[in-house]
Amino acid sequence: MKTLAVALAALAIVGLAAAPGFAQGKGCADEMKALKAAWDKTPAGAKKDAAGKEYKNAETALGKKDEKACLAAVKKAQAAMK
Repeated sequence: MKTLAVALAALAIVGLAAAPGFAQGKGCADEMKALKAAWDKTPAGAKKDAAGKEYKNAETALGKKDEKACLAAVKKAQAAMK
């Protein structure tokens, strides 16, 4: 019985580590939340407009479940606000 409990616990740990987002850290949705908070604090102007366009691109990519394209758009938006 004790061996079974240890085996099940090990499988649960392995399952959590293999779950998307758990082992990889922040996903694009989390990055977008942080970006939106920074965007809200950015004064109006060309930088904010450029970042807004990239944010929309990130939303589109996230809707298509394209994590790589989403993160690339978030990085472009962050760079535009600098």
